[in-house]
Amino acid sequence: MPLTIERIKLVHRGEEREFYPADLGWERLPESVDELKAAVERHLELAPGTLKDYIASETEGRWVIA
Repeated sequence: MPLTIERIKLVHRGEEREFYPADLGWERLPESVDELKAAVERHLELAPGTLKDYIASETEGRWVIA
């Protein structure tokens, strides 16, 4: 089952960027956090595994992955 993604906020090397799924031109939404990270890495032309760290928490029934 695909993840429901409203927006993606990325902080990498001190630079903060925000994306929406439509910005990334995906044919389908990722089905896991690892797949999401890999898709963002490909879009930004980062080496695989660059986005290895994240924090996930649930607030008001919504997951925030940072």
